[in-house]
Amino acid sequence: MLLSFVVSSLAAAAERTYEVRYSADFDPASGMATVAVEVRQPRRLLRELTFTAPPTRYRDFEADGELTAESGRIVWRVPRNGGTLQFKHVVDHRRGNGGFDARMTPHWALLKADKLVPPVAARAVRGARARASLAFSGPEGWLFQSRYGRHREPIAFDDPDRSFDRPTGWIVAGRIASRREDIAGRYVMVAGPSGQGLRHNDMLAFLNWNLPLLVEVLPDFPERFLIVSAREGTWRGGLSGEASLYVHGDRPFISQNGTSTIVHELVHVGSRLSGRDGGDWFVEGLAEFYALEILFRSGTISKRRRDLALDQLRQWSEAAPSCIHTDRSKGPNTARAVLVLHELDAEIREATAQGASLDNVMRALSELRRPLAPADLDATAAQVMGRDSKVLGRVNRCEAKG
Repeated sequence: MLLSFVVSSLAAAAERTYEVRYSADFDPASGMATVAVEVRQPRRLLRELTFTAPPTRYRDFEADGELTAESGRIVWRVPRNGGTLQFKHVVDHRRGNGGFDARMTPHWALLKADKLVPPVAARAVRGARARASLAFSGPEGWLFQSRYGRHREPIAFDDPDRSFDRPTGWIVAGRIASRREDIAGRYVMVAGPSGQGLRHNDMLAFLNWNLPLLVEVLPDFPERFLIVSAREGTWRGGLSGEASLYVHGDRPFISQNGTSTIVHELVHVGSRLSGRDGGDWFVEGLAEFYALEILFRSGTISKRRRDLALDQLRQWSEAAPSCIHTDRSKGPNTARAVLVLHELDAEIREATAQGASLDNVMRALSELRRPLAPADLDATAAQVMGRDSKVLGRVNRCEAKG
């Protein structure tokens, strides 16, 4: 009876599953990648895909079945048994007036899969789920590395939070070098273009010192993740992605102010926090707070060095606005946010007789899995302390006046 039920359940699940095969062929001569989205389904489970695809980055859409395009909105009505949608993606993208945050040269490419395949909304039969895979090709001798692994052949991937899977995270391709290691129970990959003097072994050593402490704060940190680097023409900072991050090859592991771009972006990767309604002040503040705190806890910097860093942040924060609630926290605003969170950490420790800290707030916020407003920080801190925070009360007064 049990076997019959299991077989029946498996058969029902198979009836509600369709395949989505993503592939990208990189062509440095044109500066574009030809992307294909191939759907195979036993019946009409997946009905329609709607892509948000600005024409400056995506062009030459073709598909089996009905396809409509208007003002960067591409709608594909998927044929009953599936079919293929194909388009070209312009890889190069400059970040403001700075370097490129997506780049393809004759020898290598670096970009996010989130951009390779634009944002998409799927319309499907209730309960239907995708089984997805990702494959790459390009000039002879090119290698391909994504957060899913090294792509010698198509790699299956699954996003448990979505019924329709779309590839995400950073990709590096071409003539590349990579290293990998198990650290704090995580499979860590570092990769970048060959011949640029990237310090992969130094990066792994730095992670060996600091990642275990970060995993203690954020135990849901991805089980495998990728760090990509480059130097030539790319943006001179750090950018997080899903289970991956980019950092410029010249960026120091520890900045002059005692914090770390790498740890800052790792906090974003592990927490997956995002802000709304003025909440970006504490999202960026937490990343920078732990960029300093983790270095201190691991012994990478001394208490004296941490205190000097806080003094520098205090001086920098003098240029911050009186109200730090913002949807885009930068510079002095984030410096002041770090100081506020440092005070909040001390307040929590005192209120709980050292039984809790800002770590407890950080873990609870990361479990919410949605964009966060200042009220979410207030409520979470109050739950940890057993009362409202006086520190956050002072921060929120400017918002009440506004």
